[in-house]
Amino acid sequence: MTMNFISTSVLSSNDGISFDQEKDLDNEEAKRAAKANAAPAKPLYEQLAEREAQKKEEYDRIGKMMNAPPRALDEEDVEHLEGVESRRRAAEERRKAEEGAAVSAFAAAQRKAQVKQKTDLSLDAELDAATVAPAAAAAAAPAPKAKKKMPVA
Repeated sequence: MTMNFISTSVLSSNDGISFDQEKDLDNEEAKRAAKANAAPAKPLYEQLAEREAQKKEEYDRIGKMMNAPPRALDEEDVEHLEGVESRRRAAEERRKAEEGAAVSAFAAAQRKAQVKQKTDLSLDAELDAATVAPAAAAAAAPAPKAKKKMPVA
């Protein structure tokens, strides 16, 4: 048991030197201390039994609350949960729409790149054919004979 200092009275002085006058304080803390110091009306065994009963009641009350079945949702709870679910669904739909747009844009870019590659290949083939045909014709034509140079001695 701890002992706490409780002010029940204050000493005061008229001349500032001798504190010979005592004034009683009238506060809740002092009243509780006086009541606690008064002789107990019940024996210690009964006081302890009462405290034990109070603690057991508190323990049982908390235990019942912890082990009680969950209470039903009221209208406000249902509205809140429906709002949360609708926001989640809207976010999911928005994400799917953005994903679909990104996939469409990627597919379009891929088709464009394929078309460009095909046109580049066909242009390259046409250029090759145009440059190869004159070169082939020149190769097929007899080349003028080169004169042999005789070494000068």
